[in-house]
Amino acid sequence: MDTPVYTVQITIGGENQTTTSKIGSVLPQEINLRQSGSLIVTAVDSAGADFDLSSLTGTEAYAKPFNSSEVKANLGTGVISGAGNNIYTVSWTKDTLPAGWSTFAQDRDGTIIIWTEFEETGTADFYQWDTRVNVFDGDYEGDASTLPVLNLVFYYNPTYEYDNTTTDADPGAGKFRLNSTILASCNEMYVADDNQQGVDLQTYWQGLTIGSHLVVGNPNVKLESAYFTISGAPTNNTGYTTVPLTYVDAGTVSLTSGNIFSMNIDGAAASREFGINYNFDSNVADAAPSSGDFRLNNAAPASTTFIYFADDDKGGVNNSAYLQDLKTGDFIRFNEFSVIAAAASYTVSGTPTNATGYTKVPVTYVDSGAGSFTNGNACSFFIDSKAGDLVNDTTPQLGGILDTNSNQVRWSKGADIASAAALSPGTDGNYFDVTGTTSITSINALAVGTVIKLHFDAALTLTHHATDLILPGAANITTAAGDEAEFIEYATGDWRCINYQVAATAPGGGAGSGFPDTDNDKTTAYTVLSGDVGENIVFSGLSANVDCTLDVSLLSLGDILGVVNEDSTYSVRVVVSNTSTMTLRSIKTDEYLWQGETLLLGGDTSTNARFLSRT
Repeated sequence: MDTPVYTVQITIGGENQTTTSKIGSVLPQEINLRQSGSLIVTAVDSAGADFDLSSLTGTEAYAKPFNSSEVKANLGTGVISGAGNNIYTVSWTKDTLPAGWSTFAQDRDGTIIIWTEFEETGTADFYQWDTRVNVFDGDYEGDASTLPVLNLVFYYNPTYEYDNTTTDADPGAGKFRLNSTILASCNEMYVADDNQQGVDLQTYWQGLTIGSHLVVGNPNVKLESAYFTISGAPTNNTGYTTVPLTYVDAGTVSLTSGNIFSMNIDGAAASREFGINYNFDSNVADAAPSSGDFRLNNAAPASTTFIYFADDDKGGVNNSAYLQDLKTGDFIRFNEFSVIAAAASYTVSGTPTNATGYTKVPVTYVDSGAGSFTNGNACSFFIDSKAGDLVNDTTPQLGGILDTNSNQVRWSKGADIASAAALSPGTDGNYFDVTGTTSITSINALAVGTVIKLHFDAALTLTHHATDLILPGAANITTAAGDEAEFIEYATGDWRCINYQVAATAPGGGAGSGFPDTDNDKTTAYTVLSGDVGENIVFSGLSANVDCTLDVSLLSLGDILGVVNEDSTYSVRVVVSNTSTMTLRSIKTDEYLWQGETLLLGGDTSTNARFLSRT
């Protein structure tokens, strides 16, 4: 009778990664309770290369019925083997798994969980893998089928002690609180700046982005866990950070005050989180470290302004492209495998430099642990690159409403544009000077929804087009130096003028409109004379509603006429005298002005007055 062998491949994705086995997932595989067995785990890194397990301790494997009060069974201490020290084997003897566990067979909530806890020497942080299987109670005959090959991922995370006090206050070094003991009602977490190892993670907590995932779990009690997403911007308080949360799920065991929990934070799609391992080289020279090594440019972490990374990490993976793509404000944290207090945190302060065989990353010191780094010791790096660098991100996108936080939004002025039949604004701003006198019949496409503002330096003609260049009143406009127009691209290559301001006219009409009033205010109906062109016709002291009659042929191209109603009671109707052929703006033959309103008209053709504005 053969001993069944169960094989699994796991992928170690680096620091701050979580297993792909979620709460409630069950593998459709049976193991035999009454027979000896072996579990063989092959560990590889994210690039598929062997992952060296020899630096880890705590290689026992355990089993326990899921969702039960049964005592866990120790399957034995695993053995590390293989040329790359990446094969883990643990074997157990017959009846190591109690026969009574057969009651959990085929029960979704009672299946058997098998797990390992690979610890880093001398620390409470660990890499953990787990899976669940169904059990079979009976004699074993024949060879066992193997477990399916899975891409399960270890995680390595900071730890905190749970304090069940719910007040919004500093929980104390190495501790965290929730604002409710009922997990489903929690919407805030209060987490101390320092974790259990004394590493200050204040900058990291306050840099969390909305949508990131937070899993709080007890390494020793699998069901003592909770799952949240980050729902708002964290708040910096004295000694601790308030993190807004949205509840997602939880295990069946309540969180116990005083227990140690692992904090697994993975970024939402808006951030890139990456774990890599390098050996520390105490040499501070700006030169290529040996393959798999990194250096600081100062022996004191607090005085360090550059980190020098070899292109290849400990596992032989070339990270140069990733490191050279880091942006200002990205977060870097690293610590020794064997001494967790040998840790330091930085933010990237500029653009990394590609040097021969290594990358130079400029940094600003944030914090460090109490321990010191030892030459040759292995260190684990956590790099969190936040999307949000608008300077280097060429296609930034909002994930919601833009709140300016009481700050201004400013348009950039682009380079001057030479007038042309097809005007070609650049992408270097939204506000442009238009030089020259060439008539404009269209504007080149930028992107639908783009708004631009043009300042005309000279007289030229804007030619109306039904789709390409829609102008007010469907009429051509002759610009004057200082005029301004605002356009929106409503369809690809099609623009609409949404505002036009004549330089010679000030808001409010009257004498302040930029040209003089006629000699006397009008108190009755009035017919415009040729001498009125270029002036304001002002109505006041009316005893009834009156008409201001205009013969459009009086206005030549470029002329302006203002009609102002300063009466407090009655209206003024501006009406075209020969309505069969002349209109004010192609679609109207009259315009009513109420108290305080001003109408500005311009010459266009002998049969059309150009509507400029009404204020």
